[in-house]
Amino acid sequence: MIITKHISIVNAEVEVNGEKVFSNTAADSLNAFLKSIYREYGIKYPKYFKMDRLSKLGFIASEILLKEQNLSEKYKPNEVAVIISNSSSTIDVDTKYYKTLTDKDDIPSPALFVYTLPNIMIGEICIRNKFRGEIAFLISKEFNAKQIYEYAKSIFANNKKIKTCIIGWVELSSDTNYNANLFLIEAFDNNKNNITFDVSNLIKKYKK
Repeated sequence: MIITKHISIVNAEVEVNGEKVFSNTAADSLNAFLKSIYREYGIKYPKYFKMDRLSKLGFIASEILLKEQNLSEKYKPNEVAVIISNSSSTIDVDTKYYKTLTDKDDIPSPALFVYTLPNIMIGEICIRNKFRGEIAFLISKEFNAKQIYEYAKSIFANNKKIKTCIIGWVELSSDTNYNANLFLIEAFDNNKNNITFDVSNLIKKYKK
């Protein structure tokens, strides 16, 4: 298996395969920054605006990762797996939801409650792209290349239907503490400049 493409969204910059393709340091909030990426890439998906910030970050990262990859032409819906990890789960929206629980003048927000599970972010990506393969959300203190590599490797070994996998790290705990690194893993291709899918290359390509 090889790393076909990798992207990062860190420090108000977007990189694709290690090259900076977009930045907006003038954005006054994370939402504003993500919205500027949304517009830059011509994304049209109204449901995006209802998502929590973690889902928005993961969704935008996946849109850039999958741009021009034509996965729907190469694979069936059940042949695509998605494995994402982070360290703080959904703490960003959990905090907002907790405030609605403790506000005596208001009722708990169902719109926020929907996003208090981290696999909802993966669900949004899968709904958008009609993926129906295996999904998993892992929690670790920091990006654990070995853990996510071993998990993906086990999926390829134990589920013969899976032909490709999106893996990575999508962390968001505050307006300034965010990091998205996603990798597209596919079968070896003689026509491409292949980057072997292994722990060493995941560590090399991951941007802090």
